[in-house]
Amino acid sequence: MSIPTNNNNNLSLPLTQKSSFSLMSVLNRERLNEDGSNYLDWIRTLRFTLRYENKEYILDEDAPILGENATPKEVTTYNKHYDESTKVACLMLATMDSDLQKNIENWGAFDINQQLENMILEQARQERFGIVKSFMACKQ
Repeated sequence: MSIPTNNNNNLSLPLTQKSSFSLMSVLNRERLNEDGSNYLDWIRTLRFTLRYENKEYILDEDAPILGENATPKEVTTYNKHYDESTKVACLMLATMDSDLQKNIENWGAFDINQQLENMILEQARQERFGIVKSFMACKQ
């Protein structure tokens, strides 16, 4: 059995491997800094990449909860979401600073995204407070 290749060039990699490699190189150009200063650029690039792979929903939806009497379809949906969440989380962790990785390396993609958003919102809140405080001090 042969591996399908793109006949337009001499590369022998399967199309999916070339695609994933290209996407990973795009993400590696925008690594998330420890201080989160480039979060908006990083998350935009990550979302573009995930959208291309039809996995962007993983950032916005937590895994479904299975009840005791889950149907086979619910189990399949859960397993698919769990597997894709694991892959997206690994991708996210691979494209961020190692100090950030240490704190969230065992989390799912949805939880990582929520934590990062909260961290960035808190930093923005503190910056706004500092600016208002400086402004008030100048006014007096």
